[in-house]
Amino acid sequence: MKKVIRIKLIAALKKEFTVIPIAIFTLYMFSYGAMAIYSTYLNLYLNGIGFSQPQIGMAISISTFFALMAQMAWGILSDRAKRKNTIVHVIFAGCLVAALLYYVSQNFVFVMGVLTLYVFFSTGLPPCLDNIVLESSEGKAWNYGQIRMGGTIGYCIVVLLIGFVIHEEYARIFFMTAIALLVCFLLSFKLPVVPGHRSGKHKSSFRILLKNRPLMIMIAYNLSFALGMSFFYSFYPIYFSSIGGTSVQIGVMMFFCAVIEIPCLFLANRVVKRFGVERVLIVSGLVAALRWLLLSFLQNPTLIIAANTLHGIGYTGFSYCIVVYINETVPPDLKATAQSFNVLIGSVFARLIFGYIGGLASEAFGANNILLVACAVLLVSTVLFSTWAYRHKNWRNKEA
Repeated sequence: MKKVIRIKLIAALKKEFTVIPIAIFTLYMFSYGAMAIYSTYLNLYLNGIGFSQPQIGMAISISTFFALMAQMAWGILSDRAKRKNTIVHVIFAGCLVAALLYYVSQNFVFVMGVLTLYVFFSTGLPPCLDNIVLESSEGKAWNYGQIRMGGTIGYCIVVLLIGFVIHEEYARIFFMTAIALLVCFLLSFKLPVVPGHRSGKHKSSFRILLKNRPLMIMIAYNLSFALGMSFFYSFYPIYFSSIGGTSVQIGVMMFFCAVIEIPCLFLANRVVKRFGVERVLIVSGLVAALRWLLLSFLQNPTLIIAANTLHGIGYTGFSYCIVVYINETVPPDLKATAQSFNVLIGSVFARLIFGYIGGLASEAFGANNILLVACAVLLVSTVLFSTWAYRHKNWRNKEA
């Protein structure tokens, strides 16, 4: 019996993966691999060259302020471009150059400028790339979740191995990031060509997005989740290091954060269709809140690594539900703009809030206590979202 089940599972997996475009899947692997290297160890590099946590927070806040202006611009440019692919090419090239500029100087002002430049380009990448893949997948045998799984696999592989490679020599991360971005730049020319729909005569008003009440509520709910996520990635590795965590353990922690995303993304399309967007978002919020609660109390590195496996459920639930909802309900000429708006509010704005303020709070009260606050905020938001979803049970059947 077990052998039959195993054979059927292998056959199902082969069928699932044979329809996936390898070039796009690999592009996501290297893209998220670059993200793993850069985001996991950047603040440890800054801390290592003498930046205090408030200075790191200031750098994050200032760079994020410029990202706020850039975020919507990338989406609008993508929708108005003759080909959305061109914008993705530019973003990868800009990130590559910015990564190498870190080697020029360790001066605080210069580093802050380079960080701002990198964020200026990188903040536009997820929504613009996702938009191309989502539009390309319409009517195909593959879907966004399958491709996005490539990003998770790339992130897992890189974040697990990178800790063994750098050996606390955090300056190495920029060269490695640049190599991954170069591969991404070359692979981006394999993306299916997607036109910018606003390049034609028909141009929908941005007010359509603001009037899409379910979307606005989901983005606001996503912000409460993103606040904790932003703080975790900005300051928790420093806290983890202070209680005895090594660079290898940090890599292992981030690996387990991401590896659970693989089965979640594999099943995401089916789960959302069966249970609905609202139920998946509510469960994701509760699981993420539990994660912050556990991290606020745990001190043992092994237990901390284990608790971070909850990341996959929370992050996948929020990110998948919202990007797919946007692709299904937003007019074609506003899709990239809407994806950028979601990232603007749910990620960039969260970094702005928990940048300088998060650095001060972390230094004053400890990262574990700030995560306890993040848990409380997310629980309140989950209750409010659940109440709204219960009172508007048929919102999915209504026109946006």
